[in-house]
Amino acid sequence: MIRLLRYSMTILLLLLPLLSTTVAIGNDRLWSQYIETSDGTKLAADIFLPENVSGEASIPALLYFTRYWRSKEYDPDRLPGNPAINFFNHNGYAVISVDVRGTGASFGSRSGEFSLQETKDYGDVFDWVVKQPWSNGNIATFGISYAGNTAEHASFIQHPALKAIVPRFTDFDWYASLLFPGGFKNKIISSNWGDMVWAMDLNKFGVGKGAGTKEFPVVLGVRPVDADGDKKLLAKAVAQHKKNINVATALKSVEFRDDYKTAANILDSLEKAVTPFRFKSDAEVASVPAFHWAGWSDAGTAAGVLSRFSSFKTPGLFIIGPWNHGAKQDTNPFNSKDTAVQPSIAVQYQQILAFLEPYLLGNTTGKSVQHELRYFTMGEDVWKTTDIWPPMGVNNRRLYLGDNHSLVEEQSRLDKGSDSYKVNFEVGSGSSTRWSTQMGGTDVYYGDRAEADKNLLTYASAPLEEDIEITGAPMVDLYLSSTHGDGGVIAYLEMISPDGVVTMITEGQLRFVNRKISDDPPPYVVAGPYHTFMRKDAELMPVDKVERVTFAMLPTSIRVPKGFSLKLALAGHDKDTFVRIPQNGQPIWSVQRNAIHASFLSLPLISQKIN
Repeated sequence: MIRLLRYSMTILLLLLPLLSTTVAIGNDRLWSQYIETSDGTKLAADIFLPENVSGEASIPALLYFTRYWRSKEYDPDRLPGNPAINFFNHNGYAVISVDVRGTGASFGSRSGEFSLQETKDYGDVFDWVVKQPWSNGNIATFGISYAGNTAEHASFIQHPALKAIVPRFTDFDWYASLLFPGGFKNKIISSNWGDMVWAMDLNKFGVGKGAGTKEFPVVLGVRPVDADGDKKLLAKAVAQHKKNINVATALKSVEFRDDYKTAANILDSLEKAVTPFRFKSDAEVASVPAFHWAGWSDAGTAAGVLSRFSSFKTPGLFIIGPWNHGAKQDTNPFNSKDTAVQPSIAVQYQQILAFLEPYLLGNTTGKSVQHELRYFTMGEDVWKTTDIWPPMGVNNRRLYLGDNHSLVEEQSRLDKGSDSYKVNFEVGSGSSTRWSTQMGGTDVYYGDRAEADKNLLTYASAPLEEDIEITGAPMVDLYLSSTHGDGGVIAYLEMISPDGVVTMITEGQLRFVNRKISDDPPPYVVAGPYHTFMRKDAELMPVDKVERVTFAMLPTSIRVPKGFSLKLALAGHDKDTFVRIPQNGQPIWSVQRNAIHASFLSLPLISQKIN
């Protein structure tokens, strides 16, 4: 059953993201120190307590594990007062921000990102927290992006003090949803992000930037702990970081899913990486209530939330909105670029607080915990709630590729019919996309796609006779041949307004070598056909032979108005996002649209007609 929830328009003071945290030194309420793990590694932590905490206080703690520096040191130094931390402190929570091992001011080195060793470190920090005189023994983890991933990973260790988690904009399957969507290597993450975190680990990122004023202080680097006035401990920690695996370098040799070793469960080798979909059993045993967040326009985070919701029998809330990475920007395509995000960041934190309070301040014994999804339908501008996905009322409707670059409801009756396309490697989706927002939570805004589409192979429907709602993952099913054995197709679903403006809705992609549809059961619920992305299943396309290339696009929920047309745009490359495939040559496709090989777009609709 779907229950409509009206969009909250409450505007409160904007809260700054936690990445801008600055810390007071030598304060009995705000301080920084090392916490030692079971293997002797010292982790740098900032501790923020509410005002007027007495020795007999009994308060819960929110923990934030980051690899982006828990706080920076400035000249001139900044006074404490981060609004996000102040918000939770004001509501009676301690907040603790920790540099994960091998980063910031923490000691140790890194065998890779999201290692199982890093995950097990969280338990040592939990042990330290519950021993503090102010602790009531209840802990929650929270965060956005990397810190959101750590918030979820912490639940896998099944620590009794962890009562709730709030993972926001995270990677359920970081191979398929971020690093290699559809098998395309994402250079924004594999190269740009990798270079950034390497510089951070060596305490060089952004150092020296700033005007030296109170408003724009000079960045000196990561903040050392309070007891390290001469920074000798910081220097020793950074020296150990030189042993870290350079992500950008390591990912150069990664092409298929099994090229990067991931842990199978919490008992696996410590150097292996944690990817949440493989920890289903650990998550279900722990059964920690979770509040998962994602954005329709944020890489593959929405797809990840939907797969978790459908695959894991764990308690909690799942929410998907018209947001960028971090829900700091509105990405509803019907709104202007500068539209303020809704709900406001302040209200978002109030929602998190409302979720946490029963678990951290109250007694939840015998409490029935919900497992529900809340999602926003753009164009209709309504929040909806469901306990199943896809929601009730969804029916898949096909639009076939037709003559004169059309999308039609009737399959061709002709034995022949195709369109040729020479892949253009100069096209791109721009610098404000669902992929680029992963670097710092920038806005997502594609603008009018009409000009860009002139370099793509496109098909458009007639104007809609009535409003339609697309809710779910559209699917592309193509029959095509190529002059090259390697390559891939990127499909963009767009809408055309009556005045000709072309607006992005969603996208999907598949590298040709990954086109095999596996008969094996997928490790989690997936939309569309299951591709393993394993090296053993990779196979070059036979040159100039028609092959089936079918895949799901990223999910969305949008109401397209009457009078608009739908458009499918096909590309072979996105120079702004992906590594070129193939590295050389310029493939020519022949996309089939006939009775024998009928290519089509399948839409998950809640409506009566298309045209």
